[in-house]
Amino acid sequence: MAEDLSQMLFGIGVKQLNKMQASQLIEDLLVKAGKPAVRQTRWQQQPTAQAA
Repeated sequence: MAEDLSQMLFGIGVKQLNKMQASQLIEDLLVKAGKPAVRQTRWQQQPTAQAA
């Protein structure tokens, strides 16, 4: 399934994908599996505790 989707989206196999393509493929596979694709980045702000 992953190989087929990779071929369909990018025209290349899974092993040839770059990081951005692989990330997109994983998100698409999660959506197809019925799980929400959660995007997290290293620059995403973490919630901080508010001093009362």
